[in-house]
Amino acid sequence: MKRLLSLTALSLSLLSGSTFASSGEVSYFSWSDDNAASLYLDGGIDNSKGIIVKIGQSEGGDKRLYINRHYPKGDNFSGCIGKTYEDDIGYLYYEIDNQAVKMYAFCNTDSSNNNYVSATPVSNKGQAFLLNKFKSKQYVKIKAVDNLELNISAKGFTKAWNSPANNPI
Repeated sequence: MKRLLSLTALSLSLLSGSTFASSGEVSYFSWSDDNAASLYLDGGIDNSKGIIVKIGQSEGGDKRLYINRHYPKGDNFSGCIGKTYEDDIGYLYYEIDNQAVKMYAFCNTDSSNNNYVSATPVSNKGQAFLLNKFKSKQYVKIKAVDNLELNISAKGFTKAWNSPANNPI
């Protein structure tokens, strides 16, 4: 369910006093039928930035968590400017609740043809660590390589992870 909150309200009620920006709106989504949770810092349609965590399948058919880092349109930090869908970025380190996790990262494109960075833990240990955080906590702090740090809701994660839609045979 989508809720728009002012950054102040979000900081006080959801993030235990943490702040991430000086002004603007934040869009916050819990885990739901689309099997994703996200938090966006709003900068308008072309300037939004944020993180979406999604349940997906690897090319080998394994169920995995993917952290998608969205950047404002034209922001070259993403590493995806001028690249096409699934171009390799390589390995990046994200901090998950203050623990470095080595991620495999590649470019991806949304329905509006905006590029973003998609990353998933490289090792089974990293994947298990990330899964455990979402199964055992109310919020999981994710810090991307560009130091954007957001708390992502874990509310409803276990139900989404175990849903038949995420367990095809």
